[in-house]
Formats: sequence, C-alpha cells, structure tokens
Amino acid sequence: MLADVVCGLWLIMSGILGWKRKAKMELPSLVILIVSYGGARFASTFLADFVDSIAKKGPLAGAAMATLVLWPVLYYTLQFVWKKIPKGGNEAGIRISLDANGNPVVNRGSLITKGLLGALFGLGRGVILYAGTLYILLLIVPSTMYKDGRGTVIVHPNSVTLKLVRQVDPTLKDMDSVTKGLQVLHHIRTRSRVRRKAYRNKKVRKLLKRPVVQSAYKNRKLLHRASHKRQGRRDSTLILWLRSYQETVHDPKAVKALRRLTRLMK
Repeated sequence: MLADVVCGLWLIMSGILGWKRKAKMELPSLVILIVSYGGARFASTFLADFVDSIAKKGPLAGAAMATLVLWPVLYYTLQFVWKKIPKGGNEAGIRISLDANGNPVVNRGSLITKGLLGALFGLGRGVILYAGTLYILLLIVPSTMYKDGRGTVIVHPNSVTLKLVRQVDPTLKDMDSVTKGLQVLHHIRTRSRVRRKAYRNKKVRKLLKRPVVQSAYKNRKLLHRASHKRQGRRDSTLILWLRSYQETVHDPKAVKALRRLTRLMK
C-alpha cells in the first residue's frame, strides 16, 4: 500500500539523517519532538470544543486541528529554549591525540557507535512524526472533505502502517471501539434474535439503560451509517462527517460503555 511505501522511505531517510547528525544532536531532537507532540495532544483535548465552535467540524476534528497548530509551535519553542541553555563541559582541557605524522587520531569505534545511536534515535523520531501526521490527516480530511459517501477520504484497509498506528493511537482505538459498539446496537435494534439475546443478559440489559447508550440507540441515522458496508463497516473514519459520531467518540463514558457492550455480546 501507498502508506507503507511512504513510511518505509520516510524511515530510511530518518535513519540516514540520524546517522549523519549523530546521537548528540538526534537525542535532544527526539526528546523535544516527544514532549511537543504529547503536550499538543494533551492540550488539544481541552481545546477541541473551542476549535469546534469556530470550525464547526466536530470535536474530534477540532482536537486534530488544535494538534496541527500546537505541535510545531511547541516544537520550535522548545528547540529555541534548548539552544539557549548553556551546555556543560569545557573544551579548554581537551587533549587531541596525534599520530607519528602529526595528524589527529580518530576513534572510529566511537564514531560508529554514535552513528548507530543517532540512526536509532532518528528512526524513533521518524516513527513519531509519521504517526502524528497520519493521526491528523485521518481525522481532518474525512471530517472536512467527505460527506454521505462523497468526497475525499483516506482509506487503506490493507496497510500495515495504518493498522499499527490504529492499534497504538488512543483516539483511533476509541473510534474503532465506538464503531463496533454502534454496529452491535444496530443489530440489537433491527434483529429480533440478537435483541432477545441482549435482553436475556442482565449486564447487557442494564448497560442498554444508560443515558449515553440510549442516546446512541435512538439515533437511527448514526446506527445505519455505522453499519453501512461502504461507510462504518468499511472504515470508521468514513463516518467522521457525522457530528453525533464525533461527539460519541469524544465522550469517555460512551466509549467505555460501547466497548463493554461489544465485549458482552460476543
């Protein structure tokens, strides 16, 4: 798949760049990237509703847009601060070993070790940067450029890269859990055999009475789109254009309840 090819090329370039820059330069860059991305994702959860009130694209898209803005701002701010911090060590006392001809002796073993560590840190940096970019694209593009089966969307069901990202990223994991839970609710609503099975289970019966589950259960359009073979059943990002779906994923109580419902109905 295209995402796998681009990821492979991206990681190769990241490793080569890390080898050239060595561990001393690549490690601080990796730490700054992790802190800036984590800080942007954390802050975006609180700014999602504010951004949504401006963009009108839903809370999940609002959180992705906030991350898109905050991430580079935090990264370059931390990088600027890091450059201003005085580094330890005094080069005046350093002795340079010379060979018989007066040329400096280079410790090639140390250079190789630093290069390998730099390549490793570079790979880590490339993974985080690529995964963060995919998270932003997967939320913003479908929610802004796709509606009711029409428009631009990013779907690669057979991509190994996207599968790995969706197994790690918390928001994308919640989206898949909510979609499966909505599909279960749709089966309970439309199939008498599944409905009888659900109401025979005391835990499921109690779970269906919760307000967050009742709200989703009464939303026929949401359940229909989540179970449609060209939308929710194909990929969870294809129903991001529905505000009710984004609000459900954005609600931790709803995510927890639908995840438990799916587990109980297996």
